[in-house]
Amino acid sequence: MLAAIDLATGQLTTIDINPVIAAEARRAVARAGFTDLVTVICGDGYHGHPPAGPFDRILATCSVRGVLPTWLDQLTPDGVVLVPLAHGGIHPLTIIGHTTTTPMARGAGSANFMSAEGPLFQPYPGAHPQPPDQPLPRPP
Repeated sequence: MLAAIDLATGQLTTIDINPVIAAEARRAVARAGFTDLVTVICGDGYHGHPPAGPFDRILATCSVRGVLPTWLDQLTPDGVVLVPLAHGGIHPLTIIGHTTTTPMARGAGSANFMSAEGPLFQPYPGAHPQPPDQPLPRPP
C-alpha cells in the first residue's frame, strides 16, 4: 500500500495492488464519511499516482528495494518520502527528501513490513515459508 498526502488540501491518495484490499478500503472510507478527502486506487504503487500530485508526503507501507525517481518527481519541493527499504531481510525506515541539487536520506528507525509485490518485490531466503529445495515464488 502506498499513501500520498497533500497537506495543503488534506487530500489523501492511497494505492494497493490487491483488489480485495482496495475495495475494503473504499468501503471503510465511505463508512467513515471521508470520500471527499480520500481516493483509493487499485493498482501498483510502483509509479505512484501523478494525476493527484504533487504530494507533501509519500508513505510506503510495504518494504521496497529502493525509492523510485517517479516518487521523488511527485513530491512538492519540501515533501518527503517515508519508506521501509528492504535491506538484507530487515526494513530500516528511511526519510527521503530533496535538497537543492539531490535527494537526501536519513534513517528514521527500524520497522517490519511485508515485501512489496510487482517490480519492487525483494525475496529473502527464509523470510517466507517454503520447502527448502524450492526457490522463492515471484508475484504475478
